[in-house]
Amino acid sequence: MLLNNNNFLGKNYSWILDLIRKDNEEFKNDPIDVIETKTTFPTLKVTVNNRPLFIHSKYDPIKEAEKLVEQYVETIANYEHVFFYGVGFGYHVESFLARWPNKSFTLYEPEPAVFKEFVHQRDLNDLPLKQMKNLFVEWDQESSMKFINQFALELREKVLLIILPSYERIFPEKLEQFLTLFKNNVQQRSYSVNAEAAFSKRWTLNSLMNLPSTLQAPNLLEDKKLVFKNKPVLIVSAGPSLQEEYENLKKIKDKGLAYILAVGSANKALIANNIIPDAVCTYDPQGHNYKVFKNMIENNITSVPMIYGTSVGFETIEKYKGPKLHVVTSQDRVTPFFNEVSNNTVEQVDDAFSIAIVTLQILAKLNAGLIILVGQNFAFKENLYYSKDINRGKKSAEIQEKDLFNTLYVEDVYGNEIKTNQAFNQMRLLMEDYIRSYEHIEVVNTTNGGAKINGAPFIDLEELINNRLWSRVVEPDWHANKRISNQDIGKKTRAMLRMKNEFVLNYSDIFDILIEMNAAINSKALTTLENIFTKFDQAFHRFFNNKFYQSHILPITNFDYETLSNRNRIIINTRDVLEKAQLILKDYGNYMTKCKEVYNELSPLVDRVIQSLPQENNKIYQSDCGSFFYSNQWQKRFFEFKEKDRTINNLSYFYADKKGAKIKFNFFGSSIQLLAGKSHDLARSVKVIIDGKSEMFSTRDSKHSKHFILKIDQVVFEKHNLNNKLHEVEIELLEDCPFIFNGVQVNKQGRLLHVDEVTSIEELDIGKRIRCHYKADYNTVGQFSGIGDETKGFIPPESSSHPDGDFYFIMVDVEDGRKLIADRNVQTKLSWIRLKQFSTEYVFSFNESVEVNEYLQFSLVTGGSSIMDKYNDWDMYIGSHQFKEKNIVWNTEYMFSWTATQSLEKKGHRVFRGKICTTKWSDSSNWNSENSFNVNKVYNIGLRPVLFQIQK
Repeated sequence: MLLNNNNFLGKNYSWILDLIRKDNEEFKNDPIDVIETKTTFPTLKVTVNNRPLFIHSKYDPIKEAEKLVEQYVETIANYEHVFFYGVGFGYHVESFLARWPNKSFTLYEPEPAVFKEFVHQRDLNDLPLKQMKNLFVEWDQESSMKFINQFALELREKVLLIILPSYERIFPEKLEQFLTLFKNNVQQRSYSVNAEAAFSKRWTLNSLMNLPSTLQAPNLLEDKKLVFKNKPVLIVSAGPSLQEEYENLKKIKDKGLAYILAVGSANKALIANNIIPDAVCTYDPQGHNYKVFKNMIENNITSVPMIYGTSVGFETIEKYKGPKLHVVTSQDRVTPFFNEVSNNTVEQVDDAFSIAIVTLQILAKLNAGLIILVGQNFAFKENLYYSKDINRGKKSAEIQEKDLFNTLYVEDVYGNEIKTNQAFNQMRLLMEDYIRSYEHIEVVNTTNGGAKINGAPFIDLEELINNRLWSRVVEPDWHANKRISNQDIGKKTRAMLRMKNEFVLNYSDIFDILIEMNAAINSKALTTLENIFTKFDQAFHRFFNNKFYQSHILPITNFDYETLSNRNRIIINTRDVLEKAQLILKDYGNYMTKCKEVYNELSPLVDRVIQSLPQENNKIYQSDCGSFFYSNQWQKRFFEFKEKDRTINNLSYFYADKKGAKIKFNFFGSSIQLLAGKSHDLARSVKVIIDGKSEMFSTRDSKHSKHFILKIDQVVFEKHNLNNKLHEVEIELLEDCPFIFNGVQVNKQGRLLHVDEVTSIEELDIGKRIRCHYKADYNTVGQFSGIGDETKGFIPPESSSHPDGDFYFIMVDVEDGRKLIADRNVQTKLSWIRLKQFSTEYVFSFNESVEVNEYLQFSLVTGGSSIMDKYNDWDMYIGSHQFKEKNIVWNTEYMFSWTATQSLEKKGHRVFRGKICTTKWSDSSNWNSENSFNVNKVYNIGLRPVLFQIQK
């Protein structure tokens, strides 16, 4: 037994073997005796202050162990790893692992003398040692700290801590020290692991979706290095104490005594008190993060710059209309590839528990002269979670029941005890770690009644103003100037696409090798397997080092990769060739399948984002822009990117698989490229006719792996050096085979036109269309302009709450003058009452000359006051067969439109139409409740204007 244990320790934990072999004072100071019990299993007696205490029961240690293990029956399923503090003779460990043999575990013995007796009395081989990740014997506090730090760094699983109860009595001081270290390190790491599991896909999605904005916005750490240097900067958080500092903050703002950066929800409180921050800061990857800035968005406050982490929720960047500056976060692997500076590195900030901590990092890197924390409570105060001006969703700023989970008391800035919870406390501890690491930066805490923050001494904000903030330091336009980049974006995109293609080839190589390995396993060809192992290692090395994998796939599959790495230790130590091959086949096969799934979900998004990056010589018209005429065989479809709580499906394409499906359009210009999907099973025979001349192209790529999703936005046909004039184009599918159409690219000065499009009102006839521009702020009616012109890109078919783009008016009637209806909602998130406030009899402004405005009026469609009322714009035009036969797309499927019609049955409500209500009312017999809304509320209902040209 002793020999077996010594051999195992000598091979795997030689330092422990050396430790317990020493005859030193540590063992003499803690006299430990082996005592026989009433069963055949001994216990250990430890003498503490002349009192005999037993580590295990002196009657029946096994029964005692089983009783202890029974406590975890209902909770063990929630954990993957078990950390045993206190081994003793290991009865409880054996009993636990006999019931759950597949759980990985760590053994931690705080008393070397106890472990010495264990080695002499018990056999380590009685434990499932393949599942044991760590074995540690505490020698001193420093060694304990190092081990726990390392354990926390390697932590990838949820950990169940099991403390042998007798250790609470026998070694209370050691246990207290351990628990402090464990909570501060392992719990903090657990939060990070949980965040990674929850947000790994989101981080990559956001970084990718934000890329076009990021490449246009200044990099704060690179382009604004001197803005905050040696100057005082306030990090204003949303804690309960913030409400006590409004007058001081107004003074600072009015006199420009320091920069005010509002983090998180603090912007709500500041703006509510007429304090406009110098910037707002954000980094939360969640889709609902934009709601933090809801008041600013809805009140059209666009003068305040936003400093955002590049992995922030992409919805925030889409909706926030103010100036932007970015910092690259550690969770973003996408941007660094496109955003390299001269030394080939991009400075990053660590993703942390709190935006205040992220902002602290930014200011330290920019060498701010003095960092001042305001409203940074890290605790509760007077039953408040936030400052009282800040609502938590639909609820007030008060503490909620969920906040009181895992509460504790910590020291406040005055030396008193204050109540907090584990989440706040972990944020505070992490902030203290960062402050300690920034020796060159001075940080002070002005949070009255907040938790004490080591490294940030408390000083009253008014006193700080009087003693240290004397002069104006804020430059009003500090954020101005767009980033000037020397990057060749085209070169970078080509490199990324090349690496994306190489990823597919690398994957295919590994897949083929695994097939070969499986065949060798079945034939028990051991020598062949040895050769295959070498080939597999080389192929996986190429796969792992692929930059597309590193920047796009690995961040999402990192948790799975860590699991594979842990399993790989077992594979490496497996001597049996067949068993080793089977493990490789299973574990690596599972991981490769996961990588393929992520690629197939992500690939269309990567292709579309890369296509949307700034291009010098071309402009693109997406397949759903409204400029294409589609025959009846075509369907609009979407690529889906799934999150745990929703599906993001804003990547559309048009699909046909029947011979004779046609697309028609015109374009003015000298070059054209057709964009479509390519794969091994798509159409080979597609005809394109330009100005009467026919040519053929194929969308089939025989080399494309059947394991992977098609590639979208691929150039499948191009024609250059055409006469710079109007060209007629027709595309026809010549076989019953899938064709994925993504759009058209023309030269920069060119323009795409619908086959029924005209450029002047005089050319209009029923069914014809004309382009128009519309721009508006949130929940505010904007202005129409540019009739007949191409002013900007198209407003998305699903519309926008902040539109600034083009759309089509389609002529539907000529009685009493020309009547045109928009082909889409030009604006969404708009209350009907706001429509009325910004119009006279629902007539909107037109941003052109007075002469034109005399004859053009904009209004709302009518929608029918009841299910029997068919004499209205919606039923007569949008839902009519007359316009269906012309294949006019009204973009009604995914939205509703306000109408000028009042509900007959529900006072104060207006009728809306759309979705299932294109040609009929809701199927509900209670029609008004389904088809009318309160006029004062903001819904996801939009403005679909009607244009009248009044006869002179």
